[in-house]
Amino acid sequence: MERINIDSWERGELYRFYQQSSHPFYSVCFRQDVTGLYTRCKENGWPVYLTMIHEVTRAVNGLKAFRYGYENGSVVLYDHRDPSFTDMPKGSGQFRILTVPWHRDADVWRARALEKREKQTVFLDESAEGANLIFISCLPWLDLTGMTNERNFDRNDAVPRISWGKFVRDGNRLVCGMAVEVHHGYIDGKDIGELHGILEERTGRISE
Repeated sequence: MERINIDSWERGELYRFYQQSSHPFYSVCFRQDVTGLYTRCKENGWPVYLTMIHEVTRAVNGLKAFRYGYENGSVVLYDHRDPSFTDMPKGSGQFRILTVPWHRDADVWRARALEKREKQTVFLDESAEGANLIFISCLPWLDLTGMTNERNFDRNDAVPRISWGKFVRDGNRLVCGMAVEVHHGYIDGKDIGELHGILEERTGRISE
């Protein structure tokens, strides 16, 4: 983790501007192609939801803007973010939140996530929570066209919130609505566009 000197930071002036806002957060929703991801999951027997979480986390960790945070009165740059995501146990109508430390190897991370899914018995294991999180959720019951998230209001809250909806057919492609909610002091629309582009390449294309 690196501490950022706001006076010399290239975003310093912009960051200070948005910190004066009573609500520095905004949400963008867009269509995400998931044809390739879904195809590979079915061919290899991978869990679709966990694989999507891994791809989203990989994309986030590849973009510097999404790794800025705020700790102990300072802006910081994390080495990576860990996914903290909603999960509904099979046969249950009640979701819970799982946090699984990031690992670049998808097989390793999915195995750890499946183990956490089996072992966690509480709604939220706060001992697993750090400051370097991404909040991830899914609404597979509907075609998502927009979303905001609940929060305890804190203008220093730099945690990205990423959600997606039901996978639906669009011609010969499979797509979903994806919502990204962020703090404008750290992340611009250009950065969300880059996230979308990375995911389009990773989750949209059929071949690896």
